Amino acid sequence: VIVYSGDRAFEHYYEPLKGRVHFNSPDPKNGDASMNIMGLKATDTGTYQCKVKKVPGISSRKFLLTVM
Repeated sequence: VIVYSGDRAFEHYYEPLKGRVHFNSPDPKNGDASMNIMGLKATDTGTYQCKVKKVPGISSRKFLLTVM
């Protein structure tokens, strides 16, 4: 949905959410990688995954988003 790499956010990574996904923090590398999805639609319902790759490893969590 959104990728942050090399001090840059790539918010147009997933076409159906293009322009509707943004990090809360202007600099996610400071520890806040939370994000907002604007204008939620029923078609946004699904399982999402947050994956953080930082030496020495990778941490990830999945969550189910239900839009009614």
